[in-house]
Amino acid sequence: MPSHMSREVLIVFGSLTTTDPTNIFDTINLMKDDSIICSVIGLSAEVYICRAIAKNTEGTYTVCENAEHLNKLFSDHITPPTLQQRANQTALITMGFPKQIKSNAFCRCHSTNVKLSFECPQCEFKYCSIPVDCSICGLTLVSSTNLARSYHFLFPVTTIQEIQTKDKKCNGCQRMIEFNTNQCRNCQSFFCDDCNNFIIEVLHNCPGCVAK
Repeated sequence: MPSHMSREVLIVFGSLTTTDPTNIFDTINLMKDDSIICSVIGLSAEVYICRAIAKNTEGTYTVCENAEHLNKLFSDHITPPTLQQRANQTALITMGFPKQIKSNAFCRCHSTNVKLSFECPQCEFKYCSIPVDCSICGLTLVSSTNLARSYHFLFPVTTIQEIQTKDKKCNGCQRMIEFNTNQCRNCQSFFCDDCNNFIIEVLHNCPGCVAK
């Protein structure tokens, strides 16, 4: 598997016991050897084997406290995990930045005429949309915005953490924080939950750090 990819499993576990047809630790070792990240969301009390699975596969194990907390845990798993550095493994991907053409052209992927197309810089075949792998030369056609989105998913904002304090003013919306307070470890700025989610999902950068 290329070093820029990962395989993940999310288990929603509601029982207090497990019944395993074979040695569960052999299965855990197989998952670890195949670089499969296994995370577990518990609906009841903590179970030792769930903790062992998440720890050995570099996943996470969390027991939900209520319905709101469960919804937050599911939302946390939507974003792909941070890229893990793998020793002695490198992978180079050849990409091409196609030229946008505003004239009638024959689309290779749909076999129809289109008014707006993207021309492969290597074989000069036209496509109606990107990203796409060129069916002629195999070159991956992308735009700069595609690469930017990929970068943000691989390296998300990790400097902001939740702290146990109240009566702080949010540096984003300038309102007093009534519930959860989030603070950037670098610039010490405070953010409410709404601004924190906006930073993670849209901005991908801490505005306090950028301002400095």
